[in-house]
Amino acid sequence: MALRMTITEDRDVVTVALAARIDSFAIEELYEGFEQVKKTGKRNIVLMMRDLEYINSRGIATLISFFKWAKEQGRSVKLAQVPKNIMALLTLLGIEKLTSVYDTLPEAIESFEQDLAREDLSEEVTILNEKGENKRGFAPRQNSTKSLMLLGAGVLVVVLLLLFFLGQGEKKAPEVDLQPLLKKIGLLEERMAR
Repeated sequence: MALRMTITEDRDVVTVALAARIDSFAIEELYEGFEQVKKTGKRNIVLMMRDLEYINSRGIATLISFFKWAKEQGRSVKLAQVPKNIMALLTLLGIEKLTSVYDTLPEAIESFEQDLAREDLSEEVTILNEKGENKRGFAPRQNSTKSLMLLGAGVLVVVLLLLFFLGQGEKKAPEVDLQPLLKKIGLLEERMAR
């Protein structure tokens, strides 16, 4: 059974539904389908594999090549509804580390929005204004280093003061006059010698 590819576009997401088999006879068709996806210019791509029965090593190599292209172009590829037998193969080869895998198509599409929200937040935190303070009001790195050094010195002073006062507060054993005791020992030694 030959490979069937259905490419649909919805707003900023391209969905590529793969069905049947990706074998040596279908590699050219898979490659051409990926070229169509590239021409869309969409940033977010979902490969839905629900009806995919088989994929050979050349098909996996083509997938890896597509993932690499997407990363270089700043695009994002996610997998959805991957059958267990194909997921086992992708896991064995470590390909699931190259992209995210979702149980459903809506989850994969929603993940693009979550990625975008995380990117916006990280950009907002890292943008610095002219004074060297970022939008969140955090002090620049130099001041935080000085603060840490001062905090460390303060902790050291507190520890030294505690040790000093604890040392002063220790009770010393009362001083005992040992002279009478020494005299008695001396007398005992004399008696024993006699």
